[in-house]
Amino acid sequence: MPGKKGKKGKGKGKGKKGKKGAKKAKKAESKIAIAAASAKVWEAKLDMVERSRQDFRDNARKLAFQNDELMTAMTQTEKDTIDVITFLKKQDQEKDEQVEKLHRHIKDIKKEHRKEKETIIDDCNDQVRQLEEKLGKKNRDVEVLQGELKVVKEFRKKRGQMQRELDEIKDAMFVANKDHKGTLTRMEQKFFEEKMRLQQEANQKIAELLKKHI
Repeated sequence: MPGKKGKKGKGKGKGKKGKKGAKKAKKAESKIAIAAASAKVWEAKLDMVERSRQDFRDNARKLAFQNDELMTAMTQTEKDTIDVITFLKKQDQEKDEQVEKLHRHIKDIKKEHRKEKETIIDDCNDQVRQLEEKLGKKNRDVEVLQGELKVVKEFRKKRGQMQRELDEIKDAMFVANKDHKGTLTRMEQKFFEEKMRLQQEANQKIAELLKKHI
């Protein structure tokens, strides 16, 4: 029984040594593979760096060219800006002069307009005054006409009564005239009779005087 155990132990030792060698070989292969992969990575990185450096050079040249173009454009822009500013200043000055001219013109127009307004107001006041005078005269004329119309209306109202009074006056005058004629006739008759009587008395006195003197 023990002898069998010894045999088994030796076999196991050989197996372990084989496995260790295989592991070492695998580790070596793994290191080589890692080194190769690392080399490829560094090559890729180097290639990327070279491409980056080339791109950087290209970009630097482009940037330098663009910078030159920008400087030229800026110079032209500054020149254009100065020209525009000069033109705008000139326009502002011209506009200021125009504005000042317009202010003077407006001031003159306002002054003239004020004079015209005062003249128009004076004319309107004169016309209003004349119209008021005419209106006052018309009102007085209307009042006179209204008074006359009132008199005419009252006359029309009283015309019948006045006509009757006139007829009565005419009748009274006719009667008075008739009475006057009668009175006058009677007075003439009385005067004639008195005249005849006085003449007779005178004749008698004359006759008596004549008798006395004869």
